Amino acid sequence: MGNSRSGWMIRTGSRGRMGLNSLAGEQLVPHDFDWTISGYCLASCSRGDQLVIVDSRGAVLRRLDGVECYSSVSDGMLSVSNTSTDEDGYVSVDSSTQDIWNNFRTGRSFHRGVAAVEQYVGYRKTAWGLIDKSGGFLILPSYSGMGDFTDPCDVGPFSPMIESIREDKNWGLVNRSGEIVVPPSWSAISESFYEGLLVVQLPGQAQGGGWGLVDPTGHWSLMPVWDRLSEHVSERSIGAKANGKWGVIDLSGKWMIEPKFDFCAAFHDGVARASAKDTKGLLKTGYMDPSGKWVIEPKYDDCGDFRFGLAEVQIYNEQTGSFRSGYVDIEGNEYWEGS
Repeated sequence: MGNSRSGWMIRTGSRGRMGLNSLAGEQLVPHDFDWTISGYCLASCSRGDQLVIVDSRGAVLRRLDGVECYSSVSDGMLSVSNTSTDEDGYVSVDSSTQDIWNNFRTGRSFHRGVAAVEQYVGYRKTAWGLIDKSGGFLILPSYSGMGDFTDPCDVGPFSPMIESIREDKNWGLVNRSGEIVVPPSWSAISESFYEGLLVVQLPGQAQGGGWGLVDPTGHWSLMPVWDRLSEHVSERSIGAKANGKWGVIDLSGKWMIEPKFDFCAAFHDGVARASAKDTKGLLKTGYMDPSGKWVIEPKYDDCGDFRFGLAEVQIYNEQTGSFRSGYVDIEGNEYWEGS
């Protein structure tokens, strides 16, 4: 895990200008930009209407005029907007793939060569479809919604070929040839298959409940008996809510961490994100090991799961009324943006 941290770039600021540093404090990109986005191995910087894409050494890979971006690089592509036409599209980080401008209304990030996009199909009418890196449609825009079923961390044999679709209010599954795998029959789903499993909710559960896990064929792997499940499976675990409290279960439904928290997520890098109220009654989040012991005490107002040795965290500053953003490693060392 230590080696993976070397690829991280953290946003820093000075006198209203932004740059990027390594975790060790080495300046990779000087404070010459209006905006920078922290990232792993690749990051983007904006100056006026120019977008600059850099690698983890700070070397410039591309400069693009007339575009803006507020997302991270994914699968070698960056979701961008044309500042003149307000048209959304995608650009390759190193020009190895052609840029895509097809008058999209919006689009999801590329993963494993595809992206779900929303396009106008009539006056004030839009539909979702699936494109590849040539910009051609694998699935024509015909659905009221599509998810993002191409998680880069998932090595399951089926999930790269399955996409989510929404018709009216229900969700189902379709393969990349456009063939229905599971007709729309779930009222809610998670964004992606992880470790070959998808979080879904049965319809007609207005008061909650009816959450379980299905495989890429739609068969139940974990029966829908849970009040709620966390975003996704990781390390053969998932956060689960029962009788008003959260804990962590394995994929057989056995408790790994007993349900006594206000929220729990699956394990990532051996720790699980968990939330509990502090002495003031405020919800704070930290990280627990499989025994239920706090590895990093719950002190953050918002945070994400560990990825490549770090987790994104935020602390609210009551005096300024704003959040301070940064990262924490598994030992609890913090790396704050803007410092």
